[in-house]
Amino acid sequence: MDLARVGFAVDCACRVRRERVDNEDSVVRAVTGDAVCRDYLGMMICEADAPPSSPGAMQVLTTLGGAAPVVCTTPASEPCILDFSFAPRGFAAGASFRVAVRIHDPESQWVLGPEPTLGGALAAPSFAAEVTAPASTGGSSSTSEAVDVAVVAFASPPANLPAEVRELVELVELGGTSAFVSVDHPIEH
Repeated sequence: MDLARVGFAVDCACRVRRERVDNEDSVVRAVTGDAVCRDYLGMMICEADAPPSSPGAMQVLTTLGGAAPVVCTTPASEPCILDFSFAPRGFAAGASFRVAVRIHDPESQWVLGPEPTLGGALAAPSFAAEVTAPASTGGSSSTSEAVDVAVVAFASPPANLPAEVRELVELVELGGTSAFVSVDHPIEH
């Protein structure tokens, strides 16, 4: 059995089930389908805005909620910059975060935004982040596709992050510990 492709799902009763996973996209689909976090090759992937599995457990609240659209803060003729707020809960002191976004269908690479700033739109502590949507299949920034958004947690501030990654799990080597995902959000100008 290829142990590199075995994921573990942990549900609210703290049971662990083993399941075969082919890639990160299948884990993201499963997580957003049943709100059960899964460990994929060393990165815990969870659904954003899901209730914590237990009091004090890690959680990320966002301004997205469900399949709400994300707002592009730039004119349609310019690269689409998404303004996004999130509030992490239950993380260790010293944790840092980055927001990543990709085109939902067909799935593109994850584009990582700069370090978010303290003072987002949610209850404190919260962060505000701006991230440029990936180029659409037509070559310009996305204006009509839907995007997936992830808040990636790091044990400490990461150094030398790439601008894009094929899979979020590539960030494990740079200190990435978990990703909280929300999928299929239409973009609005």
